[in-house]
Amino acid sequence: MYRICCFQHRSLLVLVAILAASFCNAQVTFIQPNLKKPDDLLVYIGINNYFLIQNPEPSKVLSVRSSEGKIERLTDSTFHLFVNNASINGIQLSYSRVQNGKLQKKIDYPSIYLTATVPDVSRLRLGTKSNGKISLTELKNVSKVALDDKDFKIKLNYNIQCEITCKPLKSPTKFVISIRNGDLQGNVDYQELLGKLSKGDRIRFDKIKVIGNNRTARSLESATFSIE
Repeated sequence: MYRICCFQHRSLLVLVAILAASFCNAQVTFIQPNLKKPDDLLVYIGINNYFLIQNPEPSKVLSVRSSEGKIERLTDSTFHLFVNNASINGIQLSYSRVQNGKLQKKIDYPSIYLTATVPDVSRLRLGTKSNGKISLTELKNVSKVALDDKDFKIKLNYNIQCEITCKPLKSPTKFVISIRNGDLQGNVDYQELLGKLSKGDRIRFDKIKVIGNNRTARSLESATFSIE
């Protein structure tokens, strides 16, 4: 009986040690703060994927490696991952760190990252619509002109400038409206236009410029929406 109890006790200690080690390793986490959902396990091909290392003190992450692609360490707590091609098996990250004065090499991160191509976001979007038809009810609920980035999981920071032209069927006046910062809700002339629109009217967006954080601008093709 004593030998059985001792064996069970030793087995319990081994199990506790394994669980403790697993918990310790899991404390280092990689998140992508620029994603709309930072916990998504996805990296895009052909761009720098920005990662933040969440690491409890007093351990220190010395290096980060990737099974595919290239790691560029930015600071002690951030890095870029650049992947050239799609991965069949997914991307496995690993890291080395010092924990309690001991070097721990090549700890596999417990998640596999899928790869995806960057979708085309160079189209104007009103609500859920990108060109084509839109109901007057949905149009009235759109507060800002946006890019067609609904399938892109990275948050984009930009402003849109454009010019709206429309000749409502029930109005003798043709509207030409300048939009700044993508704002439709706060534009008095646009709100007046909404009150004169009806089914069959067409709104055209021209002179579209997308201005990024670095103040560089990119022009987009004109877009026309029909009221259904």
